[in-house]
Amino acid sequence: MNESTRSSLGDESGAALILALVFIIVTGVTVAALLSFGGTSLVNSSNYLALQSEVSAANAATNIALETVRYSDPTINGGYCPPFTASGIPLPDGPNNATFWVTCSPHPGGLTQNGPGTRTVDFSTCGTAASCTSAKAIVTATVEFIDGTTCSASALAACGQQQSILNWVNAST
Repeated sequence: MNESTRSSLGDESGAALILALVFIIVTGVTVAALLSFGGTSLVNSSNYLALQSEVSAANAATNIALETVRYSDPTINGGYCPPFTASGIPLPDGPNNATFWVTCSPHPGGLTQNGPGTRTVDFSTCGTAASCTSAKAIVTATVEFIDGTTCSASALAACGQQQSILNWVNAST
């Protein structure tokens, strides 16, 4: 072997260029993966905040319905659902000026009007009026109201003197 062949075999010129290219490629792939993960996290955070905002507004609508039923005459609509269920409960401060529909129904075995009455009412709150059932609800609640002995249409202050929230569930979607 002559000397020129031997020197070209042992020549390391250009090795640094190959190492630099490998480093740039590995770094680029790593940064791209991290940016993709970060972007997905931002989208998920935004979706989570929107869901939490909707659930919070549905909780507010349920509370409005609960207070309306609490101080209502138990002899009208069986003491359960006043007419607000047809038009919904608008929440101008809610997400996108949302309107929620709250349906109420007697909890099985939930009305005793002898003496101080006890009314147990199931509430379901939905984002649409179409068939708002507990299975489709954003919020479901079961609340017991205890009326005073003089609770009537002329003495609404005696209605709903006590209330107990027996069950309150926010939908997990």
